[in-house]
Amino acid sequence: MTEYLLMLAALVVFTLQTLCFRQFNRYYMRNLASYFIFNTLYFTIVSIICYILKPAGSAYHPYSVILGVIFGVLFVATMFFYMKGMEAGPLSFTALFFSLALIIPVLAGLLLWDEKLGQLQLAGLVLLFITFYLGSSSTSASARGVNVKWFLFTFVAFLGNGLLMSITKGHQVLLPGKQVREFIFLCFFTATVASLLVAAGLLLYRKEDIKHLKSPYFRFIVLATGLTTAVGNIIMFYLAGKVDGVILFPVVNGGVVVLSSIASLFLFREKLPGKGIVGLVIGMAAIVLLSLP
Repeated sequence: MTEYLLMLAALVVFTLQTLCFRQFNRYYMRNLASYFIFNTLYFTIVSIICYILKPAGSAYHPYSVILGVIFGVLFVATMFFYMKGMEAGPLSFTALFFSLALIIPVLAGLLLWDEKLGQLQLAGLVLLFITFYLGSSSTSASARGVNVKWFLFTFVAFLGNGLLMSITKGHQVLLPGKQVREFIFLCFFTATVASLLVAAGLLLYRKEDIKHLKSPYFRFIVLATGLTTAVGNIIMFYLAGKVDGVILFPVVNGGVVVLSSIASLFLFREKLPGKGIVGLVIGMAAIVLLSLP
């Protein structure tokens, strides 16, 4: 029961993170420097939280170092393309395709780690893909701004997100129940350094303007993004060693799709066609089935 409550908490936290990304994108994503400064600031918050939580004086396993560095660099790139996708198209459909990346760790679990799907979970996974299909089939007719640029940004983010989830699971397959907090710290410390270096380069050589980042609301978004990213990833890394990926990633990512789509209806006045509404209902049913033991 504890694991299912944590999965519920994770999907709520990651939905809030998605909304924070959207707000930054709407108000402050004016150039590349603004994005990488935003990254540097909220990654710093995540790194500080993870450093405080990790055991004092703990050693780092080589697997944690290698996978942590790869995760950190990939996370920066993935979030960049995810935000560019939200900039080029609607939140609901961008989150939908971003979360479709769950198929990558699900397949990895089935093919590489000998995980199994029960009948209820299989039915839930089928319903979840019906949700994705209904969402995708309604984009061209209903979603403004959905174009080739949006598709390319979202597709790259999709691949990156799937690899990130697979790295998370793979780390805990290699080191079950160990090095969780050390690994998270390495991931986000690497992401912080990578973002800082890129931001410094942009400010020094391209002289990009960042005066718009002085807003108090920007500081609030940074803090909220840092907290939701830290809490969400700590929960997910913990669950990766406790729950099969064929259940964990569909529940959390499918839940984020549903909650983000609902939020986009009320907060951003994005319109969903009939297929999109039906898809959300089916998606909720899928999450329930996937969550059943």
